[in-house]
Parts: sequence; C-alpha cells; structure tokens
Amino acid sequence: MSRRPPRNLAALFDELNRSHFAGRLGGYVVRRSPITPASIEPFISGPPEVHRLATTFPQSRQIVIAGVLNVRPVVERRVLLHEMCHVAAEDEALFRGEHHGPEWRSEMYRLAREHGEAWAADEAKRYES
Repeated sequence: MSRRPPRNLAALFDELNRSHFAGRLGGYVVRRSPITPASIEPFISGPPEVHRLATTFPQSRQIVIAGVLNVRPVVERRVLLHEMCHVAAEDEALFRGEHHGPEWRSEMYRLAREHGEAWAADEAKRYES
C-alpha cells in the first residue's frame, strides 16, 4: 500500500483562513516539524500529561505542526484550527507562555456556533477554569 503524501499545510491554512476567519489571519507560515528528539521538545514541554501536536510562535508568525506519522487529515485540520484560534484571538497570553485563555475559548466557541465545528466547543470546555 502506498502512503499518501502529506497535505499541503499552507494551502489548508489559506482555505480555513478564508472559510472560517474571513481572511484575517494572513502573514503566518505553517510548517511541519521533522521528528527528532530536539524538534519535538516544544510539543511535549509543560505538564507531563500535555503532549501537544502543534505550537504557535507569534513572535516569528509561525504555526508548527508536529510531523507525527499517520495523523488522520481530520485530526491535522482540527489541530490547525485550534492554532488558528490562538492567532485570531490575538492571544497575548502566548507571549507570556500561557495558553487557552478566554479570548482563545471565545474563538473556539465561535467556530462551533458559526461553522458547525462541534468538537471545538467540546475542546474549549476542557480549558474552562
């Protein structure tokens, strides 16, 4: 069985930016991280139970998706939308090393309400205080 090539993340970002964010998230580079112990560190730092699949770096305007093998396209899409909500929220908390604050949760709830992304509301609820 031949393996399907990975989806072009830049094209997916552009598509989701147009359809879910009215094109307001320009200027970000989206890339996959190669899998090495050093490259995966940003994805597994923090509490031991947190194993992130992506990280947003607002200073350099990058979203980096972990190059995990065999991630289903639906999971990769959700991970990218999760990160795009950080960007849309202009999440100053990211600059302070905090994540998933009220602005981000509001964007996730908006995805659920306006775009039928029910999983986003479920995910946002997990981060309620």
